Amino acid sequence: MADVKQWLIEAETVRREGRLKDSAELYERVASEETDALRAGHARRHAAEIWIKNGQVSEGRAAIASVMEVYRAREVQGLELANALRVQGLAAEAAGELAEACAAWEEAGRLYEKVGVAEGAAEAKRRLAKMTAA
Repeated sequence: MADVKQWLIEAETVRREGRLKDSAELYERVASEETDALRAGHARRHAAEIWIKNGQVSEGRAAIASVMEVYRAREVQGLELANALRVQGLAAEAAGELAEACAAWEEAGRLYEKVGVAEGAAEAKRRLAKMTAA
């Protein structure tokens, strides 16, 4: 387990340094080796977001889909689910799947409001407004 913790620290460090590919690979390594499904999902969510930002949309979509499958099965709620829905929205948007993106952003926005994360709720509203105006 010590390796997983170290990889997580490294993933966060290289992400801050702008080494996105290295960071995504480390987050994915954490997710692959982590024995707790929710902690693995958290790491994989980070990898998914990075891949999407890096233009690797199919990788990001596959990763966030696996996260959402675990989160829905485990009935994850609150901020963790909102953050995953945010990444799902980004992935769907990047793939041009606007109906899926809108659904993810709507649910994320409601959850962000519920847990009091104004910045997340505002981002969801901006994204929805942009997509519905298009």
